Amino acid sequence: AGAKHVYAIEASDMVDYARQLISGNPLLEQRIT
Repeated sequence: AGAKHVYAIEASDMVDYARQLISGNPLLEQRIT
């Protein structure tokens, strides 16, 4: 169940904030590229 891949395009500074959140969570780091 669930998507194999999810694509997102973000033109604002939100992507930098998202990277900070992902880098602090090892489980997400393995799943998000």
